[in-house]
Amino acid sequence: MVNDLYCSTGTVVSRLNGYDYTLMSRIFSPMFDEGLIEGCEFMMLRAFYGHKREICSSLAGTQLRFPVFHTDKDIGVLLGECLDSSDRLALDLYRANCELASAIGSKKTVIHLWGGFPSDHHIEHNLSMVKSICDIAQKYSIIPLFENIPCSVGNPLKLWEKIRKTDRRARFVFDTRFGEFHRQSKDILEHTLFTSGFVPHIHISDFKGRKKDFSKLRPILQPGEGQIDYAAIAKLLNDCYFMGSFTIESPAVRKDGSIDTETLKKTIRFVRENICSPGRRKYGK
Repeated sequence: MVNDLYCSTGTVVSRLNGYDYTLMSRIFSPMFDEGLIEGCEFMMLRAFYGHKREICSSLAGTQLRFPVFHTDKDIGVLLGECLDSSDRLALDLYRANCELASAIGSKKTVIHLWGGFPSDHHIEHNLSMVKSICDIAQKYSIIPLFENIPCSVGNPLKLWEKIRKTDRRARFVFDTRFGEFHRQSKDILEHTLFTSGFVPHIHISDFKGRKKDFSKLRPILQPGEGQIDYAAIAKLLNDCYFMGSFTIESPAVRKDGSIDTETLKKTIRFVRENICSPGRRKYGK
């Protein structure tokens, strides 16, 4: 059995092409039909609010799957403001995201619990929202995955431990770029949260820079263009028999808004050949 491989819709839909959600079906449906990918991870963008019906309609005529839904990144930023009004808006946004996720068949949602300028400066406040997030997810029969977002004060793995203690329903998504940013990939992949199956999904992109160099988080590099040792990551994944899924997150949008499908396919081949391994037994929860 080979790990399922998805592409983030954010690899093709961006400000450069006017947030054109029809690109999802136009670009990814042929790749799905050809067996290059097993589906997509839907990236929620602010431009999509109010267009649920149109988005669902544009996807209805395809066989494309969206097993994972990446919620609005501003949710974590709002929670970091430590205001009642911001908390209400963040939870309202998450609820709206879950509604769309459910409508397109997603079973997992990726969440940024912190981020932006506030980052993890007031993390105890953000942690107080975990139960509400899990309650909303449960209402929609969705598994909430908390991502190892870059921290200004602490580190993501320690925050994962706190999230897990806060609510046992929480699950996690490991981002390789952020793991390298904190030089924490090995620690995460050998941690009991990972080896016990509480991290069922991985984001793939590359990073090149010093530890905690925020200026190097953009542009997002294609796997193999940075300094991440994917051979070492693949070995650790094999060691724990990882049978979860992967999403490619590196953008393939040219400056004129067109899509570089050759680069996207090259990245798909790289991930297939170097990270997705056959023959692993199923593990975890």
